[in-house]
Amino acid sequence: MLDKYTPKTSEEKNRAEVVKAALEIARVSVGRYDAAAACKTDREMQHVAQQIKALADAIDDALKVS
Repeated sequence: MLDKYTPKTSEEKNRAEVVKAALEIARVSVGRYDAAAACKTDREMQHVAQQIKALADAIDDALKVS
């Protein structure tokens, strides 16, 4: 999904990895697509899409050493 994104700094590279993790969590958290579940899946994807940044931020925060 981010294959064509080329980070310019180590911070951008780290953030891209965190976003990849968030996207993977989103991918497995949304139900399988089939005709009966299409409407539910669409709603789930819309909700997850709205939360990707927050999820990536939470992962980023969890990785920080304080």
